[in-house]
Amino acid sequence: MNTNRSVLLKADGFLLNHYINRLPLTLEELERIARNMGWLLDTYQEAEEFIVKAGMADFVKNHKAMATTFEGQTMILYDGQLPYAEKLQYICHEMGHITLRHTTENGIVGLCNDPQRMVMQEEEADAFAAEMMAPACVMYERGIIDIEGLINTHLISKEQAVKHAENLSRRPDTEEERMLCDVINHRGKTGKDKNILWGACAFAFVCVLMTSLALVSTIKTPDNTSS
Repeated sequence: MNTNRSVLLKADGFLLNHYINRLPLTLEELERIARNMGWLLDTYQEAEEFIVKAGMADFVKNHKAMATTFEGQTMILYDGQLPYAEKLQYICHEMGHITLRHTTENGIVGLCNDPQRMVMQEEEADAFAAEMMAPACVMYERGIIDIEGLINTHLISKEQAVKHAENLSRRPDTEEERMLCDVINHRGKTGKDKNILWGACAFAFVCVLMTSLALVSTIKTPDNTSS
């Protein structure tokens, strides 16, 4: 699959717009993004009454997540019993459908009557999700440029890694990519630098304390001269 680069850049811009500055993504961060966008994010289990009312029960049985627009409200619903990593994957996939303005049929974003277009939209949403979870520019800057390296990050599934690996061989050369790399990779380096700094400060403090105690001990040596 040859990923449309514009899809990756839109995912990068999406991360930047929502101040994502670390990996891996968390469910809490995705919930924050949904709130900021005015989207409702909920589980199938919590939204069971709505699903029945909207006539989407049959669709839900065969899909792990969905994006829908109902009475003007955009919602992302997902199976709350999925493993944590899959929740992230499918929520990001649905965010991709919405952000990329995919077609909507029967209230469900990403559906359409044209099978070829529907396949294309699914591939784009997959690429968007993989880029959200493991930005290609960030991976490249970290020296991760193949499937095995991407799998070992544990940021995305093996299936996602196989498809996403083709995007890792290009040096970041757009403003969005450079900014995202700077925000995420710089934060990681800053965190390491802070740890080193704190360690050095602690060591210096101990040295100063031991020197001070030695001096005090010398000054207060008892006078053994009898009166």
